[in-house]
Amino acid sequence: MLDFQQYQAQFTAYIRNPIHNKKPPKVNASRLAVYKKAVFNNIVDSVSVCFPVCQIVIGKHAWQKLMREFVATYAAASPIFREIPQQFLLFLDNVETVPAYFKQLAHYEWVELAVSKQQSKQTILSDLTDFLHEKPMIAAAHMLLEYDYPVHQISAKFKPKQ
Repeated sequence: MLDFQQYQAQFTAYIRNPIHNKKPPKVNASRLAVYKKAVFNNIVDSVSVCFPVCQIVIGKHAWQKLMREFVATYAAASPIFREIPQQFLLFLDNVETVPAYFKQLAHYEWVELAVSKQQSKQTILSDLTDFLHEKPMIAAAHMLLEYDYPVHQISAKFKPKQ
């Protein structure tokens, strides 16, 4: 690895996980703090928007801790921000500190984003269409799923038993 690549690796490792990585040399601490905050907030914002119920269910402190773990290990294989929530789901597969229902709830919430990205052919209906004599169709943008927990009911007031 070239010197500048080693420096970049050290820089990004510190930004992602400053507790376990050394600060790179010759970088002003206040500037480094700006990068650290920007990277963390951008990743967290991309994830948090997709998982509002998950945040409520585990609470603010646990969510922040989970986000710090995710940012520390997230490989950022794609520059597309809307793909980060799916990477968060993969991260959750290796997290043992959350309840089993939490992973399914996260998937359920992510599905909303995934379905909204699906392209569907729009059928234009005329005002003369007789709906009672038409064949029903399933929308192209859909997913048929089954969960072990009632994910559609999970909230701050209802958390399934393990």
